[in-house]
Amino acid sequence: MPDIEIDYESITTLNGILAKAMSTTVPKLTALKTTVENLLGPDGGLWMDQTSPLLKAQYDSFSTQLVTAIDSISSFQNFFSQISTQMSDMDSTFASKLQSS
Repeated sequence: MPDIEIDYESITTLNGILAKAMSTTVPKLTALKTTVENLLGPDGGLWMDQTSPLLKAQYDSFSTQLVTAIDSISSFQNFFSQISTQMSDMDSTFASKLQSS
């Protein structure tokens, strides 16, 4: 039989950490993308007629993938919240049924 222990405070703490990571990381990635785009522009310091546009396109794709990955943190945050809520509700339901019997 599985052993279950739930620390609701730890789940809440983790969700706060995840939310902060999302809210701070995406703006940093956006700023970094702008910096790279500026560098690869005609007057940015790393301009090569053929290579710079290709580098920019590859970096854009990479940056989009990173932002998508960071955004998916919210699905884990939601999952942890759901587990916490459902387990707490289940505990309350069982206790209520036992008290009324």
